Amino acid sequence: MENYNNKGKEEYLMLRDEILHLDSLTNNTINFFYTFIVAYIAFALTQEDTIFIILSYIGIIPPYLIVLNKMNALCKIGAYLNVFHEYEGGDFQWERRHMKYKDKYESNIFRVISWHFPFLCINFLIIVLFIYKTNWKNITITDGIKGIICIILFLIILCKTVKNRNISPRNYIHKWKSLKIK
Repeated sequence: MENYNNKGKEEYLMLRDEILHLDSLTNNTINFFYTFIVAYIAFALTQEDTIFIILSYIGIIPPYLIVLNKMNALCKIGAYLNVFHEYEGGDFQWERRHMKYKDKYESNIFRVISWHFPFLCINFLIIVLFIYKTNWKNITITDGIKGIICIILFLIILCKTVKNRNISPRNYIHKWKSLKIK
């Protein structure tokens, strides 16, 4: 039994390190996103063609997908810890206590927008800049196509945000519990 506890503790600590690593990757991705997008939008605003504004999505969509992936991984690990390492009276209670804390002290809207906020803001900024920079007096078919592309990319980010608005360890706890039973 002592050996199992040590292995369990080692796994718990290893997963904690993985959580810290994923959190660091997420923060670095967001920092890169801010740096790149500010520089690119400054460049795009100096250009006449609105295609440069649409190309901003090259700097939005990949980092956003990376952040979503890492946040899902964090939640899977949190749920795993909750199911396999935490029990009433046990030494490790972080996930259980953290969920109780969030339920009591953090509003649902904060949870929804916290990861998505930078990407949502830039998404809305891009559509506003596209509308602002479009020459509405001389609309061409090309401008219409660019507008459709911009709207589609805008909606992709918006749909991803809505779909992933409530990413939480709770989403994965029942899956880990069903695996534990098997």
